[in-house]
Amino acid sequence: MRATAFAFTTNFSRWFAAAGTFLIGYGIHAAGSLTLPLSLTAVVFVLAMGLVRLAPEIRGEALPD
Repeated sequence: MRATAFAFTTNFSRWFAAAGTFLIGYGIHAAGSLTLPLSLTAVVFVLAMGLVRLAPEIRGEALPD
């Protein structure tokens, strides 16, 4: 089960990244420049920095079985 979950999440993220590549290309084509589409990719990272604070700290705790 763990290997299946790992393979699914790894491949899912690859499909998501591939779709993102095409979307950025389309955004560059639609906007006519690199500025706006590449700047908008930073929004994902800013959101991730905010969401990481919601994750529980588990340093020093035992992992669940």
